[in-house]
Amino acid sequence: MPTDRNIFYFDLEVNPKTQEVLEYGSLVNGNQYRGRDKVAFRALSEAAETVCGHNIIAYDLPILRKKSFPDSFFQKSKIDTLLLSVLLFPKKPYHHLVKDYHLEGTELNNPLADAKLTKQLLADLLTAFYELPEPLKVIYDSLLAKQAGFDGFFQQLSKGDLSPVDTTEEIVTYIKAHYAKLFCGKAALANFVESNPIALAFAIAIITVDDTDSLLPNWVKHQFPATTEIIDQLRVTCLGNHGCPYCDQLSPTKGLKRFFGFESFRHFDGDVGKPLQEKVVEAALANESFVAIFPTGGGKSLTFQLPALMKGVANNALTVVISPLQSLMKDQVDVLRNRHGITAAVTINGMLSPLARSAAMEKVERGGANILYISPESLRSRSIMRLLKNRVINRFVIDEAHCFSSWGQDFRVDYLYIGNFLNKLKKEKRRVSRIPVSCFTATAKLAVVEDIQAYFLKKLGLNLTVFQTNTKRKNLSYFVLKVKSKEEKVQKLIGLLQAEEGAKIVYVSRVKKSEELVAILKQHGIVSKAYHGKLERDEKIGIQNEFMSNDQELEVIIATSAFGMGVDKDNVKVVIHYNISDSLENYVQESGRAGRKPALQAKCFILFDEQDLDAHFQLLNLTKLSHKEVYQVWQGIKEFKRKKFTKSALEIAKKAGWDTEMRDLETKIKVAIAALEETGYVKRE
Repeated sequence: MPTDRNIFYFDLEVNPKTQEVLEYGSLVNGNQYRGRDKVAFRALSEAAETVCGHNIIAYDLPILRKKSFPDSFFQKSKIDTLLLSVLLFPKKPYHHLVKDYHLEGTELNNPLADAKLTKQLLADLLTAFYELPEPLKVIYDSLLAKQAGFDGFFQQLSKGDLSPVDTTEEIVTYIKAHYAKLFCGKAALANFVESNPIALAFAIAIITVDDTDSLLPNWVKHQFPATTEIIDQLRVTCLGNHGCPYCDQLSPTKGLKRFFGFESFRHFDGDVGKPLQEKVVEAALANESFVAIFPTGGGKSLTFQLPALMKGVANNALTVVISPLQSLMKDQVDVLRNRHGITAAVTINGMLSPLARSAAMEKVERGGANILYISPESLRSRSIMRLLKNRVINRFVIDEAHCFSSWGQDFRVDYLYIGNFLNKLKKEKRRVSRIPVSCFTATAKLAVVEDIQAYFLKKLGLNLTVFQTNTKRKNLSYFVLKVKSKEEKVQKLIGLLQAEEGAKIVYVSRVKKSEELVAILKQHGIVSKAYHGKLERDEKIGIQNEFMSNDQELEVIIATSAFGMGVDKDNVKVVIHYNISDSLENYVQESGRAGRKPALQAKCFILFDEQDLDAHFQLLNLTKLSHKEVYQVWQGIKEFKRKKFTKSALEIAKKAGWDTEMRDLETKIKVAIAALEETGYVKRE
């Protein structure tokens, strides 16, 4: 083990606001100093060949340079123990010095004591280095021996300890020779060696530790943002298409078998060449951005879950899924856990208790989750921004992406904030490349797809490729039953429910109607429950669990559109529309929740009364928003006479002079604010 002679260990106590040095601490060759005299501090350093400290490259040395220290001080070789900790303690990197003297309560910060702790940490780092496999020693020495903060460390090693390789070509050949099973053979190693040797070394340190604890410290992601992108390129490049030993395991079919137990992807009648599912998975693994149009029940969830899980294993990245309904999030997380034993997916939404929410956030923060389901509204949360800022982000998945279109604004106006959030997140993470986006919908209407593409091109500069197949749900039969009165409609409903066994969903347009039908069906011995947006959180969860479980007696759900989007119950035999849907797209989605198991023959009924059309058009007119109403909201906002404030939709509506009993009040307020935000009048956080 080499000696530590001629190493100047030092630390500074600095006022964080003024950057004024309050106290210096140092030791070298048995001599030490603590005080405010920079001349005495500098004099002690003159005999040293190397300076050593914790975080000196990014923090201490720039401060000393401003204090007019001579160039000779900065020309010494340097050892930054913080940088070296990432390499040599990748499971649990040192973020700060462990200051035991704090526990004694005698003082807050002691720069001399911290310099002594740095000396001990260096000894630990040297010991850890000698315990490394020989190839890692050679790689680190070859990449870092001339880099500031590392150069002094490698000078401390005994002569003859290492045989570094010199040229870029030799380094690349050496890395491939010893770690071909950990890296993609097509990765641009030569570029990394020449342009980002420190980030490449950090990436190698993390990848060579096969442990979920091997997460990059957050400060590395910010100081060396290329590290996360290098990890991604090392781990996911050729996707097994070129016989690469590592990437061979990343082929979509092998991932499908590993995570879901399926031998092959599902084929649709309209598929040309590879199945649509496989094409979409390949595009996601290749970091492409796209729109994928799947029929309801066509297995779209698998096509974003599979690449998320594969990338999670490869580089511990997080895939964020934006989902419009809490029931959808819960169902998908439950299906992954209960059917496939996958626990790497979590959801954070309003249905969670505070304890459950805290546990979910901790799991994401610690790297135990690779898929996170959140609502679009959550993107305005500062805690969500902090959470995502500190994880490697694989991509954003926008489920039910038709909510971007003109139809969708009434349903989820907060979808329109996604682009702003991604720009903000990219800036916060100092990320060079754009965050990939994939949008999924069952609505193949051309105008909807064009709306989605136009949004992401304008907001993020992303050109979204379209993946689509033509398919028919051959296992679904459709029936329209005309009725002439409310009484006849109820009798038809009872007859259909009694004639068919198995799970059934009845869609209605109003909350009040769902409760009325439950009471009527109860009188006829039919067990059913209402599901709508006004239920309490725990009640929603209970009803959903009861209906999803095949062991329960609940076979009939009377639901508004708040239930069903994306819910993966494959044995629904009947879907009945007691009231007509808002649109043809809605109807295709809602009726498509029947027969999600291809072998199951299912039926879809519409109970049609001509009077329903009048009620339907009245509802549509109620949801329209005029320029006058947007102006009223703007005037109402100005009435609060504050630049920043927090108010409910009801409070804003009152200031705008609106009837607070109007239908869809909150949605209308959100749409008006979105219009004002888009034109620069307000900014909603």
